[in-house]
Amino acid sequence: MKKFLIFTAILAIFSISFFLSGCTEKVTEADDCLRLHIRANSNSDYDQNLKLKVRDEIVAFLSPLLTEAENSVEAEKIISDNLDAMENVGRKTLADNGESYSVKAEIRTEYFPTKSYGDVVFDGGKYRAVVIELGSGEGDNWWCVAYPPLCFVGEDDGDDPSYKSLVAELINKWRNK
Repeated sequence: MKKFLIFTAILAIFSISFFLSGCTEKVTEADDCLRLHIRANSNSDYDQNLKLKVRDEIVAFLSPLLTEAENSVEAEKIISDNLDAMENVGRKTLADNGESYSVKAEIRTEYFPTKSYGDVVFDGGKYRAVVIELGSGEGDNWWCVAYPPLCFVGEDDGDDPSYKSLVAELINKWRNK
């Protein structure tokens, strides 16, 4: 079993590295990426903590669904087919934490400013994104890349560092050798 898991991890790394070249150094609106944004109800500590709990559940829900996607168009179709389920995951997570405000999930094109995360730069521009708004959606957001399935956390945003992409880190180490 251990050998199978090691083989699977190595295969995943090489498969992902094949299509990562545009998303690991500089990402532009032309790249084959689909973002995931989760917007908190407000910037209160309470709402920000709930956003992170919803994030954990949404990422856990989406991760196995997106393993078969070969490009962002396929990933967007998979996600589009599961928007209601994602809203349900969000509502259940909020209810489990004693909250009942709304959850709205949709896919849309939005303008995003330039953002750097270590050696990864996402140029400002229009991107396709899965946007999940919790309540008013007026609080700070958390984001990652839904396709390819890489989650990035900036050092300046205070989010859980466990969401840094292990695969991207391994590929960057491999490239730098």
